[in-house]
Amino acid sequence: MANNYFHFKQFTVIQEHCAMKVSTDSCLFGAWIAEQLEDPKHILDIGAGTGLLSLMSAQHSQAHIDAVEIEPCCFQQLSANFASSPWKERLTAVEGDILSFKTEKEYQTIISNPPFYEKQLESPDEATNLARHGLNLERLIEKVNELLSVTGNFYLLMPYYRLDDCLASAVGVGLTVSKITTVKHSPDHKPFRVMMKFCKQAALTETDNIDIYNHEKVYSTRFKTLLSSFYQQI
Repeated sequence: MANNYFHFKQFTVIQEHCAMKVSTDSCLFGAWIAEQLEDPKHILDIGAGTGLLSLMSAQHSQAHIDAVEIEPCCFQQLSANFASSPWKERLTAVEGDILSFKTEKEYQTIISNPPFYEKQLESPDEATNLARHGLNLERLIEKVNELLSVTGNFYLLMPYYRLDDCLASAVGVGLTVSKITTVKHSPDHKPFRVMMKFCKQAALTETDNIDIYNHEKVYSTRFKTLLSSFYQQI
């Protein structure tokens, strides 16, 4: 059973009432985003869950961050995590469906670790199903394109097997993929996650890979570098 909390160096994530808990790949994704932030004024976190990605981004920027979460119990947890953080004045939790979200802002950075699955891994738990299946990929990317500034960046974490779906959906609305980072458990494994960076400008696509563990089954150097400012011990 997952812990009901996760202590980072500068903040704590309480996750008792969220179906989808803090995971190693979501932490890696947050650190990967933080490394690339270019002093955005406004950040939008879609499907914010516990608020992990927002909190990691707040630690590494001065941005004001709006975090949208549809599941009511998880929204309450998100709000509490923001309220107890050092950056609570810059963090706003928004309850509701991102597809109905209205704002006058243009976001320089949009981040999302969205529902992964279309029909797979159905759960008898309604909250878990909402977390896993609650948002169609094509409609998500259409909404991102609507809210992203002309010079902004969109960061997305998905299972590796959905890479082609993501690229096709992005191309369909005119977004360009500027970076693709595959994630493997170790050098001996196949990719299981992919982290993508999209923009509205023409761009060459940079590709690389991150192994979480090395051959000795300890965290890889790259993983430790990314997470060193977040994990208490690594």
